[in-house]
Amino acid sequence: MRSGATLNSPSGDLTIIADQIVVENGGSIAVAPTGDNPLGAGAIGPAYASPCYAYNGGGGGGYGSSGTRGGSSGSCGAGGPAHGQTSDGFVTKGSRGGAGYNNPGTGGVGGGVLRLIAPTITMNGTVSATGQDGAPALSYYAGGGGGGSGGGILLAADNLTVGGSINVSGGAGGAKGGSNDALPGGKGGNGRVKRLYGLTNTISGSTSGATLTSGILPPLTLTSASHPQPARIYNDDFPEAYVTWNRPFPSALGYYELTNTSATTVPSPSNANFLDTESITLPRSEFVAGTNYFHVASIDGNSAVSTVQSWFQIQVNTTPPSMASSSHPSQTSWSSNTTAFYSWTFPVADSNLVGAYWVRDVYADTVPTSADNFLPVTNKQLIQSNLSAGIHFFHVVSVDTQGYLTKQAGHYQVRIGADPGAGVLLGQVVDDQSQPVSGATVQINRGLSSQTTNTTGNYNFNSAVAGTAWEIRVRKAGYQDAVAMADISNGGSTTRNFILVPLP
Repeated sequence: MRSGATLNSPSGDLTIIADQIVVENGGSIAVAPTGDNPLGAGAIGPAYASPCYAYNGGGGGGYGSSGTRGGSSGSCGAGGPAHGQTSDGFVTKGSRGGAGYNNPGTGGVGGGVLRLIAPTITMNGTVSATGQDGAPALSYYAGGGGGGSGGGILLAADNLTVGGSINVSGGAGGAKGGSNDALPGGKGGNGRVKRLYGLTNTISGSTSGATLTSGILPPLTLTSASHPQPARIYNDDFPEAYVTWNRPFPSALGYYELTNTSATTVPSPSNANFLDTESITLPRSEFVAGTNYFHVASIDGNSAVSTVQSWFQIQVNTTPPSMASSSHPSQTSWSSNTTAFYSWTFPVADSNLVGAYWVRDVYADTVPTSADNFLPVTNKQLIQSNLSAGIHFFHVVSVDTQGYLTKQAGHYQVRIGADPGAGVLLGQVVDDQSQPVSGATVQINRGLSSQTTNTTGNYNFNSAVAGTAWEIRVRKAGYQDAVAMADISNGGSTTRNFILVPLP
């Protein structure tokens, strides 16, 4: 930008990436105030009521710091809270101020966002992303609008020189009405300025109305082929996650990286792992249910570790669909109705999913796979008719936009026909040395009924559902599963003993 020239961005969102960026003394770049970030919105001025006894102004929008509270006592029309953080390389638009009370002035919008990214930046002119002033009250007994908070400016370069001025001040509060009981709006909060560099950092200019971050440049853009959209939620049955980025400056020696559930953690030698490549494969075990953050911080040519990081968000769902049946509302009652109507709901918004896989069988713990029956996300119900007498289990897993399923399934049990009664199933579990095995899990049809063996290795289902060809399975960590079939008669007793063989 030559001296005397001005570049304006009416949209309030301008990113310039170039080989070299120069703003000469007398040149300027300004982004319009268009911010309406709800995270820091100022509050509307409250009514004429205790403890204020006034027609209050709206609170200023909060960004780098909380906006000044509307009202002369500072107790009414609260300013918006701060949002964003000082320890990362991201900037966003500011927040709107709150409206005043009683035919009020409206709140000003927050400042825009400007990003200048180049190997060399020389900024001797002016760059600005200021918040808009709150509007004045529209009547005698009205409060003024709160000012919008300042916006965000990022200067990212290997060689950074700043000799000019940077301004991200919040807007002024709007004037009050003429009444002595009316109050002006609060001033908007500070914006954020982030000056990030790789090799050189020469600063002699001024910064106004800002919460300032200055440090070694981290990678600014992180991407993931396995989880490409940070706003989406992905199911938990993925094998690995992949994150890649570009080297932020030529002399970078490497990075420190970590994964956790906090966006604010800065990787360092004390809490993170060293990495000398611009990509990483993360095992599934790194991730928990909810929001996870992968963090990376650069190491410069002098082995200094940045105190500024970038992060990539990966959201993980571990919850299966919730199951119901209007035709068979009780999962333990027998019914003569041979037509089952199943329905389910997903724990995440439909936009995160493409559908569900389902299967019906006689086992309680089956988890469908992508080889089973598919239904699109808009179809959350299924009718199955002419079901045979006995116990049926219906299983559903969701599938997300990347094709990942949930590790767990939603299960629903339906009992068709007359109650067959109950009998006894008992036995003992020993090892290959004929010693009793305590703490082994014994299941009928993989969870229809379940027990644990006692200290003598014995189990006893004294009220097992009568039926034929039940699968009896015994499990314990360190041993191979043992399986046998059994018929259980109404009022009868069936014995099945098992030998558990240790795993090799």
